[in-house]
Amino acid sequence: MFEQSVSRYPLPWLTVYARRMRDLFGGDPFPFGIEENRPTFEQFLRYVHEQGIAHRHAKVEEIFPKGMMVEVHT
Repeated sequence: MFEQSVSRYPLPWLTVYARRMRDLFGGDPFPFGIEENRPTFEQFLRYVHEQGIAHRHAKVEEIFPKGMMVEVHT
């Protein structure tokens, strides 16, 4: 979204809004990866257990297949 030379999104002011979101959220507003989203996953799993949807409080490592927990560098 920050790359103006790539026209995936036909909004000329998109980079301005993307920078505002980045500054507001203190970084990437749409982080990619398990570790980058760990706090969100942990909170989700806590709520699922507290609300009785899950019979026990699962850990993040339990909700993804084994191969998904590897780090990928791009």
